[in-house]
Amino acid sequence: MAVWKYNVVGGVSLGTQDLFTGGFALPEISIKPKVIRLFGDNNMVVLLTGSGIAGSAEGLTAGKITGAQIKIAGNIALDVTGLNVRAVDLTAATANGAEAVARLLFSGADKITGTNLGEDLYGFGGSDTINGGGGRDRIDAGPGQNVLNGGAGHDSIGGGFGSDKITGGAGDDAILGDGDTSEEKGSGDRLFGGAGNDTIVAHGGNDFANGGIGQDLLIGLFGNDLLFGGSDNDTVDGQVGNDNLFGGAGNDIVVGQNGIDRLNGGLGSDTLVGGDGADKFVFDTALGAANADEITDFEVGQDHILLDNDIFKALAVTGDLAAGRFVAGTEAGDANDRIIYDIGTGRVYYDRDGTGSAAKQLIVTVAGAPGVTVEDFLIIN
Repeated sequence: MAVWKYNVVGGVSLGTQDLFTGGFALPEISIKPKVIRLFGDNNMVVLLTGSGIAGSAEGLTAGKITGAQIKIAGNIALDVTGLNVRAVDLTAATANGAEAVARLLFSGADKITGTNLGEDLYGFGGSDTINGGGGRDRIDAGPGQNVLNGGAGHDSIGGGFGSDKITGGAGDDAILGDGDTSEEKGSGDRLFGGAGNDTIVAHGGNDFANGGIGQDLLIGLFGNDLLFGGSDNDTVDGQVGNDNLFGGAGNDIVVGQNGIDRLNGGLGSDTLVGGDGADKFVFDTALGAANADEITDFEVGQDHILLDNDIFKALAVTGDLAAGRFVAGTEAGDANDRIIYDIGTGRVYYDRDGTGSAAKQLIVTVAGAPGVTVEDFLIIN
């Protein structure tokens, strides 16, 4: 594994510079079997270390490069260890341009650490571990099974193809999982927003995402995704695929869109939108006005309302709701009635005793007051 460590020198990090383009002049080059020394502009020195190195300024003919340093005014601005690059390949890449050099150097499994400044950090290929540190960073790992952390600051992080673990860290971050939607190349990413108001796009593959603290936007795009809004007022949008969607704490908007989705608003007064497909709306949090949700597009005979009997204790038997436990009206008709559907308002209530001695409690309002029946309910545990 190659280890890349940036340092701040003179108030500047090389991670903020484009090292692979521009007019970096090489007025002098020194080649020895274990070190290549390049003297450049602005008091910059590049050292390439290895073994058996041979060649001239026109090109390297033998040897292996195992490490590198860039020094500015004698201070190490970038330290690289663990490279495994043939010297002749470096010469060939140089002839093919800056991007070819970058891909050669970064193609392995790299560990890249930034500074407290905002930097552009690239993995290109391989299974990389990249930590941006502080500042407003842009991290692009490329293909591979990557572990990425933006650190503090408002970061933009892209995982590329592969099963990635991405953590935004503190700050308002933009996170893109970026898998492939094909069956052969689909990948499952793990995406964590951390603190701050984050935007997380899972892209292709069956992904897991957690917004964490802050008012987050989570988008699943393709694949069968598992998305958690976390705390605060979040928007969770599954889009294409059969998704499991959780709002978490806060007053959330949870949208299934296409597919057979499972929506759970969690705590708070949530807005649940199933979209196309036979969706399931889950209610498993403490009852109360502060936790009463709204379903905007319930399809009678297609969608289902799922009630957890850990909360709805009078509904002990899992499976279909028994006909005698349901009543369409405004109040319980007898001691067996536990679920009350107000056909005028679309409100669904729970009556824990069926006698009215204990006040009924609002579970959810079904917008448009469609003709919900007992067959639209399932009891779960």
